[in-house]
Amino acid sequence: MEKMTLENRFYNPSELARMLYDEKITGLDYVTHQSEEQTRDFKEYCARRAVPENEESSGNYLNHLLREEERSHTEGLD
Repeated sequence: MEKMTLENRFYNPSELARMLYDEKITGLDYVTHQSEEQTRDFKEYCARRAVPENEESSGNYLNHLLREEERSHTEGLD
């Protein structure tokens, strides 16, 4: 399936999640079109690890966010 080309703007996270699920966009699009803050965080994540801003690193970044969220939930239960 051919991927969509997103406009140079930020999208609603639910809309992006649907497009990602439907394989209309890449993980990199998902990460860099949610908000200015998330885009900046992703760029900093890549810079700290000296990795390119690409599909692989966007997947690693999303996994990192999930681990952080799980950690915060677990700490909240203690």
